[in-house]
Amino acid sequence: MKQMKIGIVCPYDLSLSGGVQNIVLAMHERMLNRGVKAKIISVQPERKISLKEAVFFGKATPIK
Repeated sequence: MKQMKIGIVCPYDLSLSGGVQNIVLAMHERMLNRGVKAKIISVQPERKISLKEAVFFGKATPIK
């Protein structure tokens, strides 16, 4: 049986706290605990964070 692979895309900086970031991190942790291969795809964080299963690129641009 093939293992499911999921990419969770987050357009927000994961080093900053916020509702979307909290949901993305919680979903990722639950998927890993259930044996699902999941990666977070997000913008480069402002501060260093340790996430093994994450791919970072670009940067977040605040818009007022």
